[in-house]
Amino acid sequence: MLGTFLVGCARANISNAVVVALDDATAQFARGKGAHTYVRKLPAQIEIGRDCIPIGSTDNHATSGLKFAVLHEFLSAGCSVLLSDVDVLWMQNPFTLPSLYRDADVEGMTDGWDDVTAYGYEWPSHTRSLRLGARNSGLFYVRATVEAVRMMARLKGRMQREARPPARPHAVWDQTAYNEEMWWAALPREPAHGIAARVMNYLCHMNSKTFFRYMREDDQLLARHRPVSLHINYHPEKLPRMEDAFARYHGAAPDVDLGNGLGRPTKRAAQGGIHAWHWGVGLKAGKWCREAPRVRGAPGSALGGRLVAAGGRATWSGISGLHFHAGGALDTPWGSGSWGTLKKPGAEHEDLLFADFIGQQHVVGPHADGWPRLTSTRCADFENVTVVVHEGG
Repeated sequence: MLGTFLVGCARANISNAVVVALDDATAQFARGKGAHTYVRKLPAQIEIGRDCIPIGSTDNHATSGLKFAVLHEFLSAGCSVLLSDVDVLWMQNPFTLPSLYRDADVEGMTDGWDDVTAYGYEWPSHTRSLRLGARNSGLFYVRATVEAVRMMARLKGRMQREARPPARPHAVWDQTAYNEEMWWAALPREPAHGIAARVMNYLCHMNSKTFFRYMREDDQLLARHRPVSLHINYHPEKLPRMEDAFARYHGAAPDVDLGNGLGRPTKRAAQGGIHAWHWGVGLKAGKWCREAPRVRGAPGSALGGRLVAAGGRATWSGISGLHFHAGGALDTPWGSGSWGTLKKPGAEHEDLLFADFIGQQHVVGPHADGWPRLTSTRCADFENVTVVVHEGG
């Protein structure tokens, strides 16, 4: 994904992008793409008493929270920053356009999709309040002001104090803290930051819900409007959707691999590229797969019965640790799930199984090489992997 992001920046003529790398390997990769780099080896930490202790977490939330420490350093040096996650595709240079006002301490992208959700509305209740979509912590411009430095310092501290060690079940999400610190009033021992905040135009700096659910379905808007950026923040298929958006706005080129080889169109090009995707989850063609009725276990399935009789243990794309239990429970190295039988509309005679875990749905059927190999197809993007059943458990 970082490679697609960097090529997108180059296509948009953004020459002042800097990749803040947490390790040397990432920096080396970015430099290979012609990017400027700054290596800052910051470990995720938790504050216990007066000590900051590394927690060794490398999950996306722990890593993402480190951005505030980096931003505090830049702002303290007098350098204003437009922060961008790598799942953002840039189609135009924001520094040459009026879409970036640069008149507030914090100017952030919204998760909203219209005027009401993006800019807010008064909630008619007994207590007057303002409701609006969250500001996304993956894309925002922050000026080098005293107020912004104060906000980043407090966010940096919260990421350390409210991190999740083994003994603490809940941790603050960087986006939650970012929004809270932007809107919270002063507290008894916590003065307000005093920042001025602005929301970015939701049609210039788009989130993926706005793009795939609304703009894509509006023929005139799609034909005439070129967003400045597109953040694939609403959808789990981040890279493939990003690749199809890249193909639409920048096109394929000999130096670009959009998931199908250098210079070649994306794997969804024949299905319309960006139009192949459902506005919700997955490909439009996979709707039947996601919505097919499922029955746990293997009642009436010869394939399922054979799997159970073999002991139910298998490898998934070469990774061991799968266990298909007789009652429909599924153990995987990534978490628990379920499995059983399902019927494909128009092909009810096919003996197919489902295997659903960690939020992804799969259809499992016979492999071209025969038993004990099976083919698993992910419903979201039709990616195939080989499942090998271990005879005798």
